[in-house]
Parts: sequence; C-alpha cells; structure tokens
Amino acid sequence: MKIAIKKGFWLSNDFLIFMTLVTSMSFRDIPIISVYGKLLFPIVLLYKYIKSHKVSLPVYKAKVYGYYFAFFVLCMCSVLWAIKPDYVLSKCFVLLRLYFTVFAIGCTVNCSEDVDRCLKLLHYAGIVLFVRLFLNTPLESWEAAITGDYDISSSQGRIGATVGYHPNELGAIILLLLLSSLYFQSKSKKSRMYWIAWDVIICFVLLFTKSRLSLLLAVVGVALYIIISQHIAYKRVMLIFVGVLLLFVAWYSIFNIPILYELIGFRFAAFMGDSSVQDASSLTRIKFLSYAIQLFVGSPLVGVGIDNFKHYVYSFQNAWAEVHSHSNWGELLADTGVIGILLYYIPYFSTIVILAKKINGCYGVSRKRLALFLVFMVITVIGDIQKLSYDTFEVFFPSMLAFFVRGYSITENTKKAI
Repeated sequence: MKIAIKKGFWLSNDFLIFMTLVTSMSFRDIPIISVYGKLLFPIVLLYKYIKSHKVSLPVYKAKVYGYYFAFFVLCMCSVLWAIKPDYVLSKCFVLLRLYFTVFAIGCTVNCSEDVDRCLKLLHYAGIVLFVRLFLNTPLESWEAAITGDYDISSSQGRIGATVGYHPNELGAIILLLLLSSLYFQSKSKKSRMYWIAWDVIICFVLLFTKSRLSLLLAVVGVALYIIISQHIAYKRVMLIFVGVLLLFVAWYSIFNIPILYELIGFRFAAFMGDSSVQDASSLTRIKFLSYAIQLFVGSPLVGVGIDNFKHYVYSFQNAWAEVHSHSNWGELLADTGVIGILLYYIPYFSTIVILAKKINGCYGVSRKRLALFLVFMVITVIGDIQKLSYDTFEVFFPSMLAFFVRGYSITENTKKAI
C-alpha cells in the first residue's frame, strides 16, 4: 500500500514541529541530533513565518514573550554579581536555545485547533520516545526494576537512562502525555479505544520510572481533569466519590500486592512511617530548599546569579557535588531573587486565574481543553516545589500552549463546543 505524501510536506509546519519535538524529546541521549535538531527545524519555522507574515505578535503572545525576555535579561545581567559568572553564561545559552525553539513553534500556533495539533504531534514524538525506550532498555533492566533491592534516593532500578533521561524527568513527560491523552479520549469517541490502549502503555512506563512526584501528580491531575471537565454538578459529586474509593484501592494495592510494592510501594513506605526504609532523597530536598531560602534572604532582590546555587551548596554546605536544589521555587528564589521569580511565575498564575474564571461558561470540547491546561498549570506550579523545570523543554513547551489558550479563551467564543 502506497502512502501518499503531499507536495511540500517536508517543509510543512506540522513536519517541522514534529521533528523539533522528536529531536528535543526522543533523542536526548544523542547530543548531535538533539542540539542541532532543536536549532535547525525552528530556524526553518521562523523563516517561513517571517516570509509569510508581517513581523508582529498578538497582544497575548507579546506579553508572554515580554515576561520571559525580561527574565532572560535578568539572568544575563546576573553575570555582574554572580560568584561564578561562567555558570551564568552557560545557563543563559541553554535558556536562549530553549526560548528560541519554543517561541519559534509558538509563532505558528494561532488558534485552538493549532494547540490541539501540537498536542497530537507531541504524542507522535512520545511514541518515538517509547519505541526507543523499549528497544534500548534490556529485558533484564525491566525485571530488575521489580525484583531488585534499591535505595530510595538512587536512580538504579528505574527506567529512563537508556534514552538520556533521569527517571524523574521521564516521569514528567509521561505525566503530560497522560493528561493530554485523556483530553483526546473525551474529545473523540471514534478513536477512544486507541487512546485508552496508549494510556495503558503510558501508565506502564510511568510505574517503572518509580517517580513519586509524577505518580502523585498523575493521580491528582487525572482526578482534577475528570471533575473539572464535567460541567454537570451532580456528576462531579459522583466522580469525586468514585475517585476517592479508587484512590484507597490503589493505595492499599501498592502496599499489599508484592509486585506493586517492589515496583513503587517501597518508595512511599517512608511517608507512612516505616522506620526500616531510609528516605535520604526527601531529607536532602528539604535541606536544599532550606538553604535556598537562606541565600534568598541574603540577596532578596536579584539573587546570587542564575545557576549559582549549586556552587554555594557545594562550597558552603559540604554537598557531595555541585547539585541543584531539586526545587524550581527554591532555585529561582536563590538565583534570581524576587524579581526573577515574579517574572517567571506571573504568566503561570495569571493563566490559572483566567482559565478558572473562563471555564465556568464553557461546554463541550472548549471546556475540556481549558480543563486540561488549567490542571496542567496547577500541577506544574505545585510540582515545581519538588523539581527543577525552568530550563526544560518538556515543561516550558506545554506551558507556552497554556499561555496561548488563555489568550484564545478571551478572544474566541468558547461557550459552545468548537
């Protein structure tokens, strides 16, 4: 059977965005593909945009770009007061590549249908990532993840390294795929079974990452999405009741079914007061967050310089290496002060407020779309307490889509399904 490819497909926006997503997410372990792919395809996208449009931006896009341009300028200026200016320059180069890639894609996203198309392309890139994960990860590693005896604070016995990801980072990608998959399930009945099968694969891989934060946020995110996307009040109450019941069943299962306990239950055992399980990971995170606050108090306005926290914690707190604070809030407070954290998070909180207000008057697909991005923004802000995300494509790209959906929710007629 021949597959017909339209003329000009290789330079279409869909293909260029897909290749950007694939090179950014699915080939992270091959730097030459990841680095150059994230530059080449966005450059072509931006060239096409400039060639076919006047160089102007809608107000909602200009505001978002303005906040992160100001954040980037602050980071660059911190070279003047940072104890490690070379760290500042290195991190600013990473941010420059990230913003260029994401904003180039953003120039092609002009309506809600464009947002949905980007989400589907994200899933296609996710399929490529999972295929590489299953091919690159030996069967012994999957078996060892269930049967091995590993330290909670270790990344051993967890899936992700074979495709260039720490298990927690892979868990964050899977969380996004899971939530957006639920959106497409509820949007289209015809393809629902395909999305359900995809969800099973997603949840399978999520369990093997053993990421406690991603698992907790997945449970919270799925529950919130199902409840918020339903506009009939009594159905929400029923869903809450069923959700609480299923949560108790799941919690009981991971501690009482041996294979689930070995896979993920033991990582939650410390939270339940099990003195036989040492949770050095959580203790370290708390310690680093506390020290980040100390650095913030010492330089509250502009911080100690972007990416300089790791030097301070290694030099003055006897950390085992130069490591980040494992908290986006702590890292930005310490590195960029109150100005930096406001510039970074104002778009997030304003988006949450606008979407929360707008969703009450929406039905059908529009409501489901707003619910998806509202939930994503809420769990991102909460999850940032325990993870670093300001320089990651996997968080910033969907956040940009959420910023744009906020703009569309103001200008489009979202009271009926579109």
